[in-house]
Amino acid sequence: MMKQFDCVARQYMVLVIVAASFFAFDSCEESLPPRNDPPKVLAVSLSAYYAYGYNTNELRLTVDVVNIYDETLADTAAITGAVEIVWTRLPQYRKTFVLSPKSMVYYHGFNPSTGELAFDPGDTLRFNYAWDFTTDDSVSILDDFQYNPSCPGRRIANSEILLLQSSVRIFSKVATIYSVPQLFKLCYIEGYAFGCSVPDCN
Repeated sequence: MMKQFDCVARQYMVLVIVAASFFAFDSCEESLPPRNDPPKVLAVSLSAYYAYGYNTNELRLTVDVVNIYDETLADTAAITGAVEIVWTRLPQYRKTFVLSPKSMVYYHGFNPSTGELAFDPGDTLRFNYAWDFTTDDSVSILDDFQYNPSCPGRRIANSEILLLQSSVRIFSKVATIYSVPQLFKLCYIEGYAFGCSVPDCN
């Protein structure tokens, strides 16, 4: 009789433990808050163009920041970020431009006097920069290009690859965003001389 009682008691305890585990698991599942990732509100792109002529020889860069959210973002602007250029063959040569309101060329909704920005859906903030092939250390990289000797009187460089990337933060409460890193092929061209062909890499 005692053995039968012990067997029933053990079975009862097993049922209690299983039931307690179930309710503990169930309550744990119910206590998890729903996932609420912050929405992506801004997008950034970086474009580059090599401009050369009689009085111009520079790499021009444009950073566009677009409000892709469906509401106006309004706050005091806290614009920070940078445009970075790295020469892949000689990575010690690099140039960094610091983003600031002074470099904005299109800024609908931004008040330069107060620093307030009302960033409407679909609007763009644009920043422009021009690189004269001088590094952050004020070193000109022109002598390190590999020039084609077939055109006397005109320096035409073989193609080089530059790594370009930008980072931007517009508001203090919105995270920094980054452009997709891109490789830009550049053929530096200096001066003019008749009878010399221009490379088509630019």
